[in-house]
Amino acid sequence: MKKIFGVAAITIVVFIAICLYQNYLLEKGFETTKSGDKESQVISRMGKPSKVVFLGDKEFWSSHVAGSIKEYQYNARILPEIWVIGFDSNDMAVYRNHNIM
Repeated sequence: MKKIFGVAAITIVVFIAICLYQNYLLEKGFETTKSGDKESQVISRMGKPSKVVFLGDKEFWSSHVAGSIKEYQYNARILPEIWVIGFDSNDMAVYRNHNIM
């Protein structure tokens, strides 16, 4: 029985460590992203987004930003945290926001 609990505890610790590391990588990628970056640059720094939303969707955060028509949303693995990058029609970043909910 102790062996099962030990394996379960190690599995949980490893899972949490992996999730925190993934969040760390998202944060570092977000810090280097700026307005004017191409969509491909954002993907190379932050990876594939958790979700892509478009102007008119209810989850579109940057509706107040002129020219923003598409967003990449990156969700934290454990914490209630989201990184948002908005793009214009030329696939250039025009909006970035980090929200801790």
